[in-house]
Amino acid sequence: MRLPSQKTIRERLIDPLWQERAGAGTPRSGRLAEAVQVGPERWAARIVREALEFGRDGGDIQDYPNLAAYVRAHSDAFPGAAFSGGIFGPTPWFTLSVVDHLLDGHGVEQLNPTDGTEPVAYVNLGDTYDTTVLYDYEKGRFYLTDWGTIVEEDFSRFEEPAWVADLIATGDIPGTVVE
Repeated sequence: MRLPSQKTIRERLIDPLWQERAGAGTPRSGRLAEAVQVGPERWAARIVREALEFGRDGGDIQDYPNLAAYVRAHSDAFPGAAFSGGIFGPTPWFTLSVVDHLLDGHGVEQLNPTDGTEPVAYVNLGDTYDTTVLYDYEKGRFYLTDWGTIVEEDFSRFEEPAWVADLIATGDIPGTVVE
């Protein structure tokens, strides 16, 4: 699986987020401002890229120096990160948690398909169409996209089953049927 470059991560994820939430060119997070000596955009993009590589390839977190330093510096946010021997199991959820913490997201959330396939987890950055980091457990891949597009492109996987609409229509469960 090919991962997005640091430049792509910076241009599609980090720069628009900062421009929207904090004003053009201004780091939105104190954690990001710590890295001004490298340039916060490049530093954040490096960590996101390393987190994606770690989540995809596994191995020893110490092989990803920017990611390891970030997790170590913010160990209170990652209580499961065991650094004795530099071992931590690379999981998509851990990767998404690091990205969420780094970008001051609103948590890692999950879309549960209605067709019985595996879920999609993503970093909630505030809006359905904000570019974010997403992991599709069914496909075993990370994506740099928005979760609204994923749902639209694979609608049959996420659509509400007809029986739920029937229950709502009959008043057996609360909700509104949109015709």
